[in-house]
Amino acid sequence: MLSRVFRQQILPILITTLLSLIAIGCGSKTVDLTTSQDHPANPNAQQGASADHHDMSMAHMQKENMPMAEMHKADAGHSMTELSPDGAEALGTMLDAYLAIGDQLASDTMDDVNAQAHAMIEALHAVEEEVPDELWNAHETHTKTIHNTAHELGDTSDIKAARIAYGSLSDSFKHFVDAVGVPANYGKPIYSYVCGMAPDVPKAGIWLQTDESVRNPYFGSAMLRCHSAKTQMSVSNADMSGTKDMGSHKHSH
Repeated sequence: MLSRVFRQQILPILITTLLSLIAIGCGSKTVDLTTSQDHPANPNAQQGASADHHDMSMAHMQKENMPMAEMHKADAGHSMTELSPDGAEALGTMLDAYLAIGDQLASDTMDDVNAQAHAMIEALHAVEEEVPDELWNAHETHTKTIHNTAHELGDTSDIKAARIAYGSLSDSFKHFVDAVGVPANYGKPIYSYVCGMAPDVPKAGIWLQTDESVRNPYFGSAMLRCHSAKTQMSVSNADMSGTKDMGSHKHSH
């Protein structure tokens, strides 16, 4: 009798009360079990920033991933800024000092590296006085690297440390010479080489030389001819007529 009353009268009341409490506890929140039209998993959803990224042109994406030096070439069409005659003369002095350092390292010696590094720093200051501010500011990262690594080369007596500093110096110096060109009256062509095997230096080792006989400054006599690429550097478009020939510069090769 009691069980019948419980099932017929009390149980329905308990169920109704429980459902009311659940409704109060949930408040106005509802759960939508259908896939939201805004959810990325929905194939019909608007993808927002993600879709914009996929619609980005391939050229723009390639530019975003382009190394700084290559981006500069793409943006500027690799046009060169002409140096004044005094600026070109100072750049020639920088090249002389730089090439002498590379020749020393290729010969597994440090005899004249410190002195040539300090000569390169002095010439860099002279170049700075002769270039337009916008050019110097555009290449500030590289000119600072040239300055700092030349100081490292001026202070070290350890050839391994010198080769590492020379690697960063070469990368930035090549970038700067790309921007202004080899002085038209320098007297000898400048070639850019890539080693591809040198540790701890940008691009696994790049350097500049005046002649075509490969002299690897990163390995010296161990792998003197080691290289994977060679490119002749562009010459400045500046009219150097009436200025003295830099061919008289000392090239220690």
